[in-house]
Amino acid sequence: MFTRVFWRDVLARAGRNALQVVLPVVLLAQTTGTVTGLDWRATVDLTVAAVAVTVAKALAGLSADASAPTSVRALERAVPAAAAVLLGVLTAPAWSVFRADWTGISVAALSAAVAAVIHMAVDPPLTREQFRSAV
Repeated sequence: MFTRVFWRDVLARAGRNALQVVLPVVLLAQTTGTVTGLDWRATVDLTVAAVAVTVAKALAGLSADASAPTSVRALERAVPAAAAVLLGVLTAPAWSVFRADWTGISVAALSAAVAAVIHMAVDPPLTREQFRSAV
């Protein structure tokens, strides 16, 4: 399981998830002022959270097959993206449950989930078999 191909696949998926998490949050922060007090540290927290969620998912073996229904594959993409936003926000240094902008955080998590589903539809990730044959 923990072969070089496995880790390259995890790295590719982590990069996709980081893009799907950080891009919508940065865009929201730019258009609405600030969602989470977004600065470079918060952006790094979001990226680390996205990578951590992807690696944890891969180590647990949680992955939908290419033959799974589209709704299952969409949920497989959307839930980790939203979870990474929530995890990134909760680990931000200045975060406080009492001062949190829950509306903004919810919009950011939903935006990341939507971005993940759109990314899946426009540029579907390689299946594990396709990835192994490409490497």
